[in-house]
Amino acid sequence: MNQRTVDSPWDWGVVIYSVLALAVFSFPGGVLNFMEERSGDSLLSAPTQLMRAIDHASAAIGLSEVGAELRGAFAAQIEQEDPP
Repeated sequence: MNQRTVDSPWDWGVVIYSVLALAVFSFPGGVLNFMEERSGDSLLSAPTQLMRAIDHASAAIGLSEVGAELRGAFAAQIEQEDPP
């Protein structure tokens, strides 16, 4: 079996943007909150509307629930390692 390597910068770009897209679809609420906090001017209005659509799509297919579970597990892990 031939194993594919990532030699080209274009291949790295595809990998990086694929991971970013997965993160956005898995955690749309956090990205949306981040964008809404920083959209004081109308510069981020179009991207914010796009993130709202992604948030609704993610909730419709159940992916946002997976993201919420992952955030909860990560928060629990952080709290266990760092006592107050």
